[in-house]
Amino acid sequence: MDLQRRSFPKKLTLLIAIGLILMITAVVSAQTTETTATASTPTAFWRGEYFNNTDLSGTPVLVRPEPGIDYNWGSESPAPPVVATDQFSVRWTRMLNLAAGQYQFTATTDDGVRLWVNNQVLIDQWTVHQAQPLTATVDLPGGTTLVRMEYFEDTGMATARLAWTPVGSSAQSSTTGNTGLGIITGTQNLNVRSGPGTGFSLLTTLPSGALVSLVGRDTDGSWLQIQMTNNRIGWISALYVTPNLSINALAVTNGAQPVTASLATAVVTDTQVLNVRSSPNATATVSTTLTSGQTVLLEGRNPEATWLQVRLPTGQLGWVSTLYMQPTVTVATLPVASTTQSTGVGGATVGIVVGAGLLNVRNGPGTGFNQLASLTDGQSVGLEGRNADATWLQVRLADGRLGWVSSTYVIPNLLRTDLPVVQ
Repeated sequence: MDLQRRSFPKKLTLLIAIGLILMITAVVSAQTTETTATASTPTAFWRGEYFNNTDLSGTPVLVRPEPGIDYNWGSESPAPPVVATDQFSVRWTRMLNLAAGQYQFTATTDDGVRLWVNNQVLIDQWTVHQAQPLTATVDLPGGTTLVRMEYFEDTGMATARLAWTPVGSSAQSSTTGNTGLGIITGTQNLNVRSGPGTGFSLLTTLPSGALVSLVGRDTDGSWLQIQMTNNRIGWISALYVTPNLSINALAVTNGAQPVTASLATAVVTDTQVLNVRSSPNATATVSTTLTSGQTVLLEGRNPEATWLQVRLPTGQLGWVSTLYMQPTVTVATLPVASTTQSTGVGGATVGIVVGAGLLNVRNGPGTGFNQLASLTDGQSVGLEGRNADATWLQVRLADGRLGWVSSTYVIPNLLRTDLPVVQ
């Protein structure tokens, strides 16, 4: 009896230890992301995570790529109605490519802020205070540098800004990057023209929030040249673009997009939202929608001219009712297009990797599947479909192989839920 009583605690201790090991393993596994942590891959955008509390607890209500940390929200919400007006917090992370030397970082916030550079705490003022610049210096070895800034807003005015500079040089904004990308902001639909000015022909429109590749600018930087997903070149006003680099860093180019006589466009009228369908009838699958005033390219019509085939800014083809379109040509002069359309998107829809560094491509929709390849931050990839809850996207790689990536780190050029579900 005495021997049994003495051995019982040892067995119990062993069982508890095994249980703790299993629990810790499960937690670590659950926290593993689908990105490869690298010390050699700078990212083009900040990854912003927004929480409707002041301590960054729980699941973020919004995760988005951001060109820079340069905000003066005043008394407004950063993203109404998703993020609260007061009592919210944000975590920004990014990998920067910085030369070796001593740097001064300046965070200006209302209210609290914490800043880490290469996991070293530089600024820790997690208090309620009015907007004020807080500075700190750090010696960096050069190369890729991990920067993380956390911020909370209590009540009243809200401001969050971050800048840095090599000691002895002029300040560098947090928007500076190495890739020419921009986000459409400040307008519901932005016109894309064949040249740098309103006198050039209208090619198409881009919706608010669209991500574009910036390839050049005009002399004064008021117009930006972009490359669209169908490889066409166009021009947009710089007033409605938030770039991830200084506009002056773009090459000056004055090349206008050649316009052929057959170019035809149409504007959405008499409806706030117009369904784009997979074939020319009202029962066909809705692939996406257009908004009032949006312009698209016309590719053809059905035999009765009651439906128009359009090419979206994504390069994808679809069908819309003629009743709600104001074309620039007589509808009867458009060619009769094939009314059949293959299932899926066939790579016409694309996504851009943002905030990942390196993103794992797997042979199935989950971390338990084997890794096939990886995609770098800023790289575009064709999208073929999604899983049921849109947490994983099926992609087609440059070599033709199909794979799966976490949707957290991909910005698609349409709603994720508009992609077909792939089993």
